[in-house]
Amino acid sequence: MSDQDEGEIVPFPPLPPAPLPPRFPPDPRQRTRNRIVGAISSQLSEGEMQLAADIGVTGYPASGVNLGQIKDALEGALERFSMTTLQARWESDVRSFVLSVLHAWVQRAKHMKADLCDKGIAIEIETQDDHGYYHYRFDVFSGRG
Repeated sequence: MSDQDEGEIVPFPPLPPAPLPPRFPPDPRQRTRNRIVGAISSQLSEGEMQLAADIGVTGYPASGVNLGQIKDALEGALERFSMTTLQARWESDVRSFVLSVLHAWVQRAKHMKADLCDKGIAIEIETQDDHGYYHYRFDVFSGRG
């Protein structure tokens, strides 16, 4: 007997695996961040503490987010979901899925927001690199009406 046979309800359709983000070489517009991370890590003693920092090789650079690619990835992942299903599962698992995809696909995000609207999901992202802040906004539509 599996765990699911013991009364656990599994929502349908299941969320798909998160789409894999694109990979890029390190962004030269992140020199300040890289310098700070390097200085902090050089001050830590071996074995006493460790620093974990994202090296910025996955996801779009802060100044060059390809909204069309992210929109296509999210719409593809959610194509089996009707608006009714999105509304019913928004708080339980869909919102966190959408935000996890955004975090993986966008470097140096300062703020991310995903709101369920009448016809889809409104996405807002603010990023920052050494040259400034960038604001992005787009909508994602479910696969079925």
